[in-house]
Amino acid sequence: MNDAPLNFTDVPGIAVGHYTDATALTGCTVVLTPEGAVAGVDVRGCAPGTRETDSLRPGNLVQQAHAVVLSGGSAFGLDACGGDTIQLAPPFIMEKHQIDSLVQALGEALQETH
Repeated sequence: MNDAPLNFTDVPGIAVGHYTDATALTGCTVVLTPEGAVAGVDVRGCAPGTRETDSLRPGNLVQQAHAVVLSGGSAFGLDACGGDTIQLAPPFIMEKHQIDSLVQALGEALQETH
């Protein structure tokens, strides 16, 4: 039995990219599933900031998610998803090797906001 911890990237079909802005104490992580994956969400707390989570409710037309973006708080963090949405919209589904450049660009954009 292998006791080594599993990582997201140990799962076939999942790629992960991350950017940290140490000065602004923020960052973003993108979990990419180029082939799509079934997704669900549980939003909790007094003032959660989410984007597009309602589309994952049962009965809606969304069948798969191609990415999940985890970002720093505030409206700027929510807006970090804008570039991902454009890049992942058909027919622009990204390849695995492109995720790091997208995350880097998002990080640089966040850095320019302060």
